[in-house]
Amino acid sequence: MSLAAVSSKRRSQRMSLGLPVVVCGETSRRRPFRVEAATVAFNAHGALLILHEKVTTGQKLLLMNPTTRDDQEARVVYSTSSRGGAQHVGIEFIQPAPLFWGVEDPPQDWVHARSTLADVLARPSN
Repeated sequence: MSLAAVSSKRRSQRMSLGLPVVVCGETSRRRPFRVEAATVAFNAHGALLILHEKVTTGQKLLLMNPTTRDDQEARVVYSTSSRGGAQHVGIEFIQPAPLFWGVEDPPQDWVHARSTLADVLARPSN
């Protein structure tokens, strides 16, 4: 599949920028971990991270942005080994979070992701 085909399937435009993020979760032995990581790319729906902790597809994580002090729940959707014992990890936020990254002028489709989430939250529950 071409890069253009993959990009056209994304729910929101990716930004290729290395930002710091703190990742919290549990090891396979059920021990908590908290590690610093960095993004390779990110969007309103998740990110590609370089992570020095082993995680598995489907695993839930908590991401914390040290700049904005915001946190978001996420799940691992992709993981592959990288150099130096690190992993490239694709994560997806449980709910779209376009404000999490603290981007001053986000892409237009991030604004749409935020308004879609606001619409969902504003609906009365049955």
